[in-house]
Amino acid sequence: MPKILKIRDLTLRDGQQSLVGARMRKEIILPLLPLYRDAAFHIVEVWGSDVLATALKYLGEAPWERLKNCADELEGISILSALTQGVKPFGEMVAPNYILQALYKNAFKNGLNMMRLYDNDNNIERLREPVALINDLGGMADVAICFIPQRNEKAYEKHKKKGFFAMLFGSEEENPGDSEQYTDDYYVEKAKEAESLGAEMITLKDPYGLATPSRIYSLMPKLKQAVRIPVDYHTHCTHGYGLASTLMAIIKGVDVVDTNIWWFSGGSAAPPIELIHIFCHKLEIEVGANMEAVREIRKRLRSARLSLSEFDRYSDRLPNDFDEFYLDIPEVVDGLFDQAIQAASDNDEEALLGYCHALEKYFGFPVCDDYEEESDDVEKKETEKSVFSEKDEERLLLELLPDIADLYLDNLHNAENEKKDAPDLPES
Repeated sequence: MPKILKIRDLTLRDGQQSLVGARMRKEIILPLLPLYRDAAFHIVEVWGSDVLATALKYLGEAPWERLKNCADELEGISILSALTQGVKPFGEMVAPNYILQALYKNAFKNGLNMMRLYDNDNNIERLREPVALINDLGGMADVAICFIPQRNEKAYEKHKKKGFFAMLFGSEEENPGDSEQYTDDYYVEKAKEAESLGAEMITLKDPYGLATPSRIYSLMPKLKQAVRIPVDYHTHCTHGYGLASTLMAIIKGVDVVDTNIWWFSGGSAAPPIELIHIFCHKLEIEVGANMEAVREIRKRLRSARLSLSEFDRYSDRLPNDFDEFYLDIPEVVDGLFDQAIQAASDNDEEALLGYCHALEKYFGFPVCDDYEEESDDVEKKETEKSVFSEKDEERLLLELLPDIADLYLDNLHNAENEKKDAPDLPES
């Protein structure tokens, strides 16, 4: 019996968030849901704080409505998941337990099944209470461990001069000796800790697409051996590693991979399920999705992407039509899939990246040189677009949890005013 690779589809969350600023309206989403039911993905991620805030601030949509619509169509077919930042589900506001409990309770009542939680510092202990609350309410907790490259890794050396790692680490002078911190053992211990809290899934979350294939070759088997629960791999194609590293994760035994459907994949988003499916077919691994239904969704998503061009960071570089280019694929291009698989099996990273970049170029995705030229801009936008003002966060909280938000915000503002009015203490 062939192995089945489970798929978490991110098109309705990461795909639109990474490429078009989460501007996908319900008029686009609702007609797709019957096709999503036919596609039968293992997990469909439909919710996240950015998607919620954008729907409220720019689209004028009720935040619970989209979730309820998805649940009504996909109940019993796919697990519906959301991505939230642990104790900061609305942005930078730290939410007390009663706010988290109300959020989770309402989310599960409206059809959500799984909360994918992360902490930017990988402080798993901060997720203890959120995981316990989710489990108590009958939901599923997926703890995401954020990937941070070591300083001696190729990804770091390639991008350290561009300023991005100042955001992650601060200056080199401020963080001496951290090059040894982010070892495979570091991630293994975080995974074990998350499992001990009661997580039902672990995600290795690579939000900036900096995990190289060789690192996944080393790390993924150790994660799989360390925990009994499923392991998911999440990455982005921003720096040219996404497709190759996902293939490596599959070869090294990952249970679930995150993908987007063609027109909302690649670039700064997750890899396309279509190319993952071809790799899996050649590996004799069954993809856990109905690819005929995916094809029907793909047809409709092209016009959706075009309709959102004013928000599209790659509006002048859309991929080629998959159905057209795969139907007439030259033998030499088809052979690149086999060569990439062999290179991944041999842990020949340079060859693997070369073959995957050639495939991306044939299908019209941005490739290595394009990524390098725009990496600063993409990283800046990734950071800036997810930052909403304090008023935006408060408005989102009030809209989501009107019964208790007033009390919480009153307490928060009173505490801030007391702090502001406090006399300055003399220096000792």
